[in-house]
Amino acid sequence: MNEPTIIFSHNNAMFKLALSLNKQKFRKRHSLFLIEGIRGILQAKENNITIRCIFTSNDFKEKRNDIWNEITSSIEIEKYILDDKLFNKLSDTVTSQGIIAMCEIPKYDVTSILSKEKSLILLLDQIQDPGNFGTIIRTSLAYCVDAIFFTKGTVDAFSPKVSRASMGGNICLPIIELEDEIDYFKNFGYTVYSTSLSEKSFSYRDVIFESKVTLILGNEGNGIS
Repeated sequence: MNEPTIIFSHNNAMFKLALSLNKQKFRKRHSLFLIEGIRGILQAKENNITIRCIFTSNDFKEKRNDIWNEITSSIEIEKYILDDKLFNKLSDTVTSQGIIAMCEIPKYDVTSILSKEKSLILLLDQIQDPGNFGTIIRTSLAYCVDAIFFTKGTVDAFSPKVSRASMGGNICLPIIELEDEIDYFKNFGYTVYSTSLSEKSFSYRDVIFESKVTLILGNEGNGIS
């Protein structure tokens, strides 16, 4: 198993790439994102998320050798040790556990997802708050939602804030940007429902849902576009 490379300079190419992933445009450009913390990285392994490399603080490997071995076993990944100043610059948390993974943003077969005989799809229309997005992801996991789609203008599903708010749930189910119109779901046999506070709306408890349903949740301030 290859030994970790020690990085001392902020000009190191791998460190610069990792640091750039704290911004959405670079996450999208490279199809990469960061996961910080032991639980999130172990979740990534469990969900077959491709881990490109691991960054740790100076003393993580020494103090948490059991976790280090669990994370790095069975997968060949590049490993880097950062001095405290560099690690703190890369970290997005106040009290870090001392380990960060660079991962590939997962890609999904949309046709396969939408072709199921029974399916519940959530469509988020320009959700802006990372905390709200994270809560929606956790709730979706609890209610066995099959996938979450989102429109352009929605907060980045792989931002550090969404990852924390979802407790790593953003890697546990498909989260996909919608490239087409709403009729896209109808073409796969879905009945589309929208949430609304209008006088004409009615309680979800009164609905007998079909076997294939798309449910739209709108923007916090303006509702559905």
